[in-house]
Order: sequence, then structure tokens, then C-alpha cells
Amino acid sequence: MAGNISFSVLTNPLVEEITLLDRNNTLLTNNTSSTIVNDYALMMFEKIAIPLISIFGLIGNTLAFIVFTRPPLRQSSCSFFLAARSLSDNGFLVSLLVIWLSSVLDLKINATAGVCQTFIFLTYVFGCLSVWLVVLVTAENYVRICKPFLVNKVCKLFNAKALVIIILLIIIGFYSFPFWTMSDACVPQDRQFRYIQGMVYADSLLTFILPIIFMTFLIVAIGTTTLKSYKRRRRLSTASISASKSPITKVAKMLLAVTLIFFFLNIPSHVIRLRLAVQTFVQKDTILTRSDISIHSMSLLLYYVSLAINIIIYYSFGIKFRTVFLQIILCRRPSPYASAQSFCTTNSVVISARRIPSSNPYPPRRMMSDSFLKVKPIPRRKTSSKY
Repeated sequence: MAGNISFSVLTNPLVEEITLLDRNNTLLTNNTSSTIVNDYALMMFEKIAIPLISIFGLIGNTLAFIVFTRPPLRQSSCSFFLAARSLSDNGFLVSLLVIWLSSVLDLKINATAGVCQTFIFLTYVFGCLSVWLVVLVTAENYVRICKPFLVNKVCKLFNAKALVIIILLIIIGFYSFPFWTMSDACVPQDRQFRYIQGMVYADSLLTFILPIIFMTFLIVAIGTTTLKSYKRRRRLSTASISASKSPITKVAKMLLAVTLIFFFLNIPSHVIRLRLAVQTFVQKDTILTRSDISIHSMSLLLYYVSLAINIIIYYSFGIKFRTVFLQIILCRRPSPYASAQSFCTTNSVVISARRIPSSNPYPPRRMMSDSFLKVKPIPRRKTSSKY
């Protein structure tokens, strides 16, 4: 049937995009006049939206990476996770942009041996890594808000680097299958069809089901702790305390925005993929209709948007990120007395209060002038003994 696609190639967003773009190149010659207008509109929308999303995401993620690696933020493990996510999202968007250029310029990259498999492998790695970096950010904020006594032991930059390296090696080993299960034409081999089907289920499990279970638990725990903390502050304080001004509440808002926006934009593509996977398992052969193709194309665009709008989320909900970002854009020098607070922590507020109590009229010792510190001691008078 013209314009239909077998589910056997729907194993990865990049494979899906290759197939859908190839469908666009031949769609108009196989359709009737009643469907040409709708298909042409969708085709043109895809060809315009994909480069715009990719370029905007590459610029935004690069700026976010620069901000997270600046001195006020780079010592934080949470900032390291988000900087790594910016690079991971950029890796996926670069691959997507290359596939789009191949379709527009008719480079036939999906027919080039080794190249197509490499891009599919990279997008699997980048996609899975981005999801679990969001999980790690949520887990760290759970520790900082719900288990503050573990912060000094758990939330270290060395631990964050080691954890990311371990996860990356596991993901690379798990998703290496495109090199030996796909033909030179970037099509799954017949004898590997069952294995690739299993990888579709495993990928949905690793990038959607397990992360959403973990993050739901963590978000509920963080929200519960935040609410209890606010109620406790209201009871102990005689003055009215605004919940929006609480540092914990601000962190919870930023975290909630990063998590919910990411997964709400990812849900449609995963749901469609799971539905098609179940249909293929039951019916043994599933053919996508034109309506399925249209819905699937829009769900993929939402997935790409989730990788491109990170900087908008960070700027809107991250106060420290916004401060450093404006310093970079406006070429402002940071204040020498600005504290290097973590982008995601609330403990620094307590530490700063302990360092400089409001009732202390004298400056801290480290801020005194050298002349004030180097006061010579008064020599003791020698007394002569009568004996």
C-alpha cells in the first residue's frame, strides 16, 4: 500500500525520522488528489520545523553548557549533570540535523554502509543518557531536600563524574546492536527481527517506564517534604511567610518544571511506539496508515522539542542560572563576594547564615585588611627579682 510503513523499521527515533522523510520524498506521486494537500502540508511543516528545532536547541544547549561550567556553578554535582545533559541533547540534535540535510539534499545517508548504523547507535545512546541524567538531577535534589544529612557524602562532583561514566559505558554496551543487526541499507536483518523487537520493548522500559516510576516517587517525596517544611515554618514564625520565597520551594519548582515538561513531551512518542509494538506482537504484521504516520510525525516533533527548550526552563525557573547567564550575555563581572551556591541546592543558605551572623558587627576574619590582622603583640615588661 502506498504511503504505509511496516513497524519493523520503527526501532529508534532516528530510524523513524529516516523512514518518514523517505516517505515524504515519494508521497505526492502515490497519493490521490483528496490527500495530497494534507500530506504536502505535513511534509512542509516537518521540513521547516526540524531545522528550526535543531538549530535553536544547539544554540540553547551550548549556552546552557557554558553557564553550568562557569565558576559560580561548575563545582556543583547537579550542575555537572545538567551540563552533561546539554551535550547529550546536542549530540542527538546534530544527528537529526544531518538526517534532515540528507533528505533535503538527497544524500542517501540511509543507504551508506556504516554511517547510518553509527547515527542510530549515537541517538540511542544520547536519548537514553539524557533521560537518566534528568533522573540523577531529581535524585540529587531528593537527597538535598529530604536527606540533607547525606549531602556532604553523596552530592560530590567526583561521585557525579564517576556515576555518569559508569552509566555511559553501560548504555554504550547495551545499544551497540545496530552494528550487527542492521543491513547496509539501514534496514533490520530478517533473522534479527525478533531481537530488535525485544530491544524496542527494552528501550521503552529503560527510557520511559522505569524513569517515570523513579521520578514519580522522588517528586512525591520532595513535594511532601516541602509542604511539611512550609507548615513547620509557618508554625514557628510569628510573621507570615510566603511559600514562593522559600528556597526549597524555588528549587522544587525548577525541578518540577524540568521533570514534567521533559516527560509530557516524551509521552506521546513512547505511547505510540508501545501501541505499535503490542500490535506487531499480536498481529505479527502491522502497517501504518496515513493517520498513524501523521500522529507519529507530530509526536516525534514533540520529542525533539523536549531536547531543545532546556535553556528556557533553566532561565525561567533557575535563579542562579539566570544570574550567571545575564552576566555572560551582558559581559558583567561577577561580584567577588558572591557565594558559589549550587544551582540546585538549598543548604548554602544555611551555611552563609552561619558564617556571617546578622548580629555580628565585625567583618569576617578573611575579609579584614592585612594591616588589621598583622597587629604586633605588646611585649611583656621584664621585672627584676630581688632574690
